[in-house]
Amino acid sequence: MKREKVISIILSLICSGILTYSLFSYFSASDYYPNEVKVEFDVLVPDYDKAELFFENNKKFSEGYKSVYGSSHQEDHYKLSFDVPELFNPGRIRLDPGSKRGKWKIYSMKLTGLHHSVDFNPAYVYLIFNPEKHIKNYELHEDHVSFETTDNDPILLSRYPFGPWYHTLHTPGHVPTGVYILAIFGFIFLAFTFFVLFRRINVAQFSYQHIVVTGFLVILFLPALKFMIIREKDKSTAANLVYDKPSYDGKNLKKYIKQYAQFFETNFGFRKELFMLNGYYKYKLFNSSSRPEKVTIGKNGWVFYTDSIVWGDYQNKVLYTEAELVQIKNNLEELHTWHKNRGIDFYLTVFPNKANVYPEYLPYNISQKSSTSKIDQLRDFLSKNSFVQLIDVMPALQERKKRGEIYFKGDTHWNHEGAFAAYETIIDSMRYLHPGIFKIKDSDVRRIYSFTDGGDLYAQLGIDKIYKNEEFRPSYDSLQKSFTDYTREYGSQHIIMPSFRAIQKNKSLPKVVVYRDSFFGFMQPYFSESFSEVLYVWSTELSKEAIESEKPNIVLYAMIAGNIDRLLMENPEEIRKSVVPNQ
Repeated sequence: MKREKVISIILSLICSGILTYSLFSYFSASDYYPNEVKVEFDVLVPDYDKAELFFENNKKFSEGYKSVYGSSHQEDHYKLSFDVPELFNPGRIRLDPGSKRGKWKIYSMKLTGLHHSVDFNPAYVYLIFNPEKHIKNYELHEDHVSFETTDNDPILLSRYPFGPWYHTLHTPGHVPTGVYILAIFGFIFLAFTFFVLFRRINVAQFSYQHIVVTGFLVILFLPALKFMIIREKDKSTAANLVYDKPSYDGKNLKKYIKQYAQFFETNFGFRKELFMLNGYYKYKLFNSSSRPEKVTIGKNGWVFYTDSIVWGDYQNKVLYTEAELVQIKNNLEELHTWHKNRGIDFYLTVFPNKANVYPEYLPYNISQKSSTSKIDQLRDFLSKNSFVQLIDVMPALQERKKRGEIYFKGDTHWNHEGAFAAYETIIDSMRYLHPGIFKIKDSDVRRIYSFTDGGDLYAQLGIDKIYKNEEFRPSYDSLQKSFTDYTREYGSQHIIMPSFRAIQKNKSLPKVVVYRDSFFGFMQPYFSESFSEVLYVWSTELSKEAIESEKPNIVLYAMIAGNIDRLLMENPEEIRKSVVPNQ
C-alpha cells in the first residue's frame, strides 16, 4: 500500500510539473507576455517573395533578417515581422522589399518591445524612410505610403538612428505576481488530480494494456506539447507557412482565425517529420501521392506534376486552333523582323515537358489524349508557313534517351544528359549562320557518377532528403570563363531572378542574350563556353531597351512547354510600332 502511494505521488508530481511548465511556457511565448523585440510592417505586396531588414551596428549593417510574404489576393494586407537582434551601438535600419518588381503599400509600422510598443502611422513612415535604390514614385497618401520597386535589389533606408527606440523596447516587463500564484495553485490542483487518478487505476499493477493506452496518449499529445514549447528553427521560405504567432487587434476576428489556423498548421509538433513519413509510406508501399492535387506517381516510381497551370497541358487535351497558330506566327515574324533590322539573329526553342518525353511512365489513370503536342503543332505550322523556325530539341532528346535517363525521376527538370543533348541541337542550328561558334563535343565531356538531393517533385512529397537523384554529372575543361552579377534595370521588364552574364576571353565569338527559365540552368555551363559573352535574363518578357543597349549578335528565346501560350500575347508596344506591317 505504501509503495502504491509513493508511486502515485511521484507520477502525479511529474505529470503536473510537465503540464504546468508547458502552460506557463505557452503563456510566456504569447502576446500577453512579450519576450522578443520585433519590427512589424502592415503592407500590401505585389507577389510572393521575401523581404529583409538590416540593422546598423557600430556603423556596419548586420546580416539581414528575412520575412516571407505574399498573398494570392491583391487586396489582402500582409504583416512583415522581423526579430531585432542584440545591438551594441544601434544605428539606422534598412528595408529591402524583395527581388520582384511591383507596387507596394505600407499602412503602418510597429515596434514591439518587452514592455513597450511604438506605432507609426503612414506620415511617420514616410518621414522616417528614404528611397535609396531601385525605388520610384515614393508617395504619401491618407492611409498608406506607396512606392514601386524597379529592380531586384530595392532599398529603403531610415533617415534617423534606431538607438533611442532600441533601448526603450529592450526595457523588460515583469510577469504579474498573480501569474505565479495561479501557477502554484494550478500545480497543486493538477498534482492532487493526478494523485487521485493514479490511485484509482492502481499504478503498482500496471498491465500491458495500461502501457499501450499510456503510449497512445503520449503519442497523441506529444505534437501539441511540442507546439506549445518548441518552435521550428529551420524555417522554410515557403509563402504559405506562418512562423510568427498572430495577434488579435479586436477588430477582424475572421482574419485572425484564418491567420492562427495557418500559424497552427505551420508549427504543429513534428509537422515536417509526419509530412515526410506520410509521403514516404504512400510512395514506397502504395505507389501513391500524399499530395495528389500537385503530384502524381507514375509507373516504376516516376513522379509527375499534375498542375496544368504551371506545366501546361501535358495530356495534349487542348491543342491550338488554326487562328491561334496564325497569331503566334505573326508575333514571331514581327520579333524576327525587328531583330533582323538591327543585325541580330533571333532564335526560338521550347523545351518539352517530362510527360511528353516519358509518356510510358504516366500512371494508368492519366493518359495523353493525343500524341501531338502544341510544340509539334507549332513546329510543323512554322516549317510550312513561315520564315521563322522553331529549334526542336525533341529528336535529340529521344535519341539520347536510348542511352539512359535524361530527366530526373523525382524532378520536373531534365538532368545534365538531357540538357547537353538540347545544347548540341541549339548550337548546331546557330552554326548555319555563325559557323565560328565553338561547340563542346560529346567526347570532351567526362561523366562522373554522383548523388544529388532529390528534386522539386520529391520535395512536394517531403521525401527529397530520403530519395537522391542518381545521375552522370558531366565534367569538362573550362575555357576560363568568368561570371559577374548583373542587375541593371531595363524599363518595366519583369525579372523573375537576378540576371547575370558569362564572359569569355575569346572575343571573336558571337555575343548572345538569352531569355531563359529554370530549364536552362543545366544547359548554362555548356552554353557559356560557346560564346564571347552571354547575358542570361530569367524572364518571358522581351525588352527593346535591353537589346539596343547590349547589341548582341544573337537572341535566344527559350521557354518550357508550360509557357508556350505566352507566344499568343502581343509583342511589347515599342517593338510593334517599330516594325512595318507586311515587311
